[in-house]
Amino acid sequence: GVPAQFWHVFCSGADPSRLRFPEDGVLIARRLLESLEAEARSWALTRIDVEQLEECLAWYPNPGSEVPTLIRQALQARQ
Repeated sequence: GVPAQFWHVFCSGADPSRLRFPEDGVLIARRLLESLEAEARSWALTRIDVEQLEECLAWYPNPGSEVPTLIRQALQARQ
């Protein structure tokens, strides 16, 4: 699940204590990556499945956005 130190990122919507992998991986990744917290982003980019990170890219149509760039870099690093 989501570490308690990142629960505040889920201030609306899903209860972070109930989110689990792999079924909630995309939601978890999106919330953590959209936060501006480097530690939350790093955690998501290193622990979310490659397939789920790739799915996250579809949520960011603007190629100039910071989040897709971070995802692409993380995916490249895992190859």
